[in-house]
Amino acid sequence: MIIFRKSLSKGGKIVKCFYHHDKDAHVICKNCNKAICTDCTVDIRGEMYCPDCFSNLIAYQEKYLSKLKMVYIVGGIIAAAVFFSFVGKNFEGALLLAIWFGSAPIGLFASKNAPSPYVPVSMEGLGKLLLMKLGIALIFGPVFAIISIFNYLNTSKTVQENKALLEQIISHQAR
Repeated sequence: MIIFRKSLSKGGKIVKCFYHHDKDAHVICKNCNKAICTDCTVDIRGEMYCPDCFSNLIAYQEKYLSKLKMVYIVGGIIAAAVFFSFVGKNFEGALLLAIWFGSAPIGLFASKNAPSPYVPVSMEGLGKLLLMKLGIALIFGPVFAIISIFNYLNTSKTVQENKALLEQIISHQAR
């Protein structure tokens, strides 16, 4: 944790913590610029945050996990529909098609935030861009699905750790 050794001052006056008015501030929150003391500081990879901004970060992570769960549900429904549509003809083929088409929503979710060098200037261009993204999602969907499972597990673990850290900070503030 990087903490300034000296108290922060503004115009010769020592700045007090936003949350503890009796303690000197040693850090400025990276997000909201609140002056905070060492008890309130949350260090994330060398960047300092106040408890409010850290709580907002946790809420953002939880929202991401919720969206990813919904994508998994949609993918599962598509996979089940494809599987049961083709299972009578060929079990192995139906299973492969179900995995392939069921992972397409995950591929679309993963490619949603990918930068695109192509900027559509017409409806035809937009259609081509959407078809290209759909094609990539179908082709690489199973790979994206595997990667997203590990991403989901890591993010879930991080959210739990962050919640525990926030509780520790809040309980320390109450003293």
